[in-house]
Amino acid sequence: MGVAVLEQAAEREQGIRPLDILRDLDGVGQLIDLVFADDIARDGANLQRDLALLTAVSPFLWVLRRVSAEVRDAFDGFVWIEEGHVVGNVTLTRDDPGRNIWTITNVAVYPAYRRRGIARALMEACLCAVAERGGGLVVLEVKADNAAAYNLYLKLGFRYVDGQVTARLAGHMLRHPLELAQVPAVHRVTFGEGWKLWQLALATRSRLAQQITPLRLEDYSPRIMRWLVGRIRDVLSNERTIWLAIEEEDRFLAAAQIRHHAARNSSINMLIHPEGRNRVEASIIDAVLAVCAPLSKSITLQVASDQQKALDILQHHGFSVVRNLHRLMIEVTPAT
Repeated sequence: MGVAVLEQAAEREQGIRPLDILRDLDGVGQLIDLVFADDIARDGANLQRDLALLTAVSPFLWVLRRVSAEVRDAFDGFVWIEEGHVVGNVTLTRDDPGRNIWTITNVAVYPAYRRRGIARALMEACLCAVAERGGGLVVLEVKADNAAAYNLYLKLGFRYVDGQVTARLAGHMLRHPLELAQVPAVHRVTFGEGWKLWQLALATRSRLAQQITPLRLEDYSPRIMRWLVGRIRDVLSNERTIWLAIEEEDRFLAAAQIRHHAARNSSINMLIHPEGRNRVEASIIDAVLAVCAPLSKSITLQVASDQQKALDILQHHGFSVVRNLHRLMIEVTPAT
């Protein structure tokens, strides 16, 4: 009799409520599988594995969330229920308790339930939760071509921070006639030049981006022990990392971090100084291809969304844009 009553209550449940990790993770997983199917297929099943792991340990996390605000803030969010089923979800995570930095992810609504204000209600619930917990900066990422979501976030008060394009080259396109020594003005970054990489990264970064995730010198110029640990980790994981740069007047105008992975896949993060735009893109891309093409089955490269010259050159070499993400933020004041 008790089970029947609980089942009837679940069927009648409707509307928004906080995420219940004991009851909701399976429904949230199914929703994410559908809404983000393209991303999961392209990037692998990491999100699915994470959800499966959370489901397995959910009883333990449920107890911890009851006694620890820090654990609660790490596994928080809201769901929208229709006829006892999860049809909408949003995840809220406090990334930096010391500075009250929050991230919103997995904003998803089943197609049949869209245009009913569900996504807006879920987002507003997150912003209210942040306000009640002391306020802070709330950050999210949205696909540049997702007009409905983008417009919703702007109407809620979010503003643009920065953007990043991911482009990919694979298969028969991986050919390049040049060797690194033939690319003018490009050299491999040495251990003592980390501070130039840091200065370049700062020059390419917006004020809002630096406010959210401040860049530190030690991220680019680590002390010797941290550097050695990184090299040992690369060896054990069968990976290799190098930096290439173009220098002018004792500063870097462009740089590319190249990571060669064990499966002969290379991932690149490229930085272009504002004063180097429309001058250095071709050379740094030629250098990347000269290093990667002989060693890689595929190349995945990330560059700022506003680097149109670099994107044009990449597409000329056969790269395809697979994602263009914009980062938005809003500052939430504490609830009174």
